[in-house]
Amino acid sequence: MDREEVTKFLGQVPLLQCLPGSSIRRIAEAVQVKHYEPGDYIAREGEPVDGLCIILDG
Repeated sequence: MDREEVTKFLGQVPLLQCLPGSSIRRIAEAVQVKHYEPGDYIAREGEPVDGLCIILDG
């Protein structure tokens, strides 16, 4: 997924739709796209996390 696709996706996230395009582009620059296999854990209850996860598919 390239930066343009990330920016387009983020612009469709309801929580982010109130932000100006410039802010969405800045967020897109910081995004790290990760792929997980079925059954993998993204986060576990009670464990600290160091970011925000937005699920594209699955």
